[in-house]
Amino acid sequence: MKNKGFKFKILKFLLLSLNLVCLILLTFGYFIIQPNLVVASGESMMPTIKPNNALIFNKQENYNLFDIIAFKQNGIVIVHRIIDIKAENNFTYYICSGDNIEVEGKTNQNEKRQIIKDLTLSKTSEISGVQVVETNEILGKINVNSSFLGFLIKFRLIILTILLAPIITLILKKLTKIKS
Repeated sequence: MKNKGFKFKILKFLLLSLNLVCLILLTFGYFIIQPNLVVASGESMMPTIKPNNALIFNKQENYNLFDIIAFKQNGIVIVHRIIDIKAENNFTYYICSGDNIEVEGKTNQNEKRQIIKDLTLSKTSEISGVQVVETNEILGKINVNSSFLGFLIKFRLIILTILLAPIITLILKKLTKIKS
């Protein structure tokens, strides 16, 4: 009989510990990676990136054709694919477009690239659905695209509440036993 009670206490301790670890990771882990994390909100990169997916990016020395990057223009973080790279006046410019955005009726990245390949930088910036991105505007290359992490971030308060409820209940039960 004592052995059964001991196993139950160990199981209860392990579940409580797991709850605490999850709670700590959900609370503080988000703040640790937040500077390199963005949650997708639009459909411009569908089907590659779906709305509410969490995207983790890292700054790179160089970016390559067809890399997916996060960049900031006019205070807004945008995530699009590099479809061309142009050099002008000793500066490198990355020409980007969303996978789900049409450029002159084309959605295929290679076909989009053919449209803008021979255009000057100023003519490229006039094409609808295309962004000209300077190197200093790039936040980083997308390395992780996770719908599960996006779900955790979006519903973290609900998840934290679910995890905290059993912990608070156990603490209250212990406190009432101490008072009795």
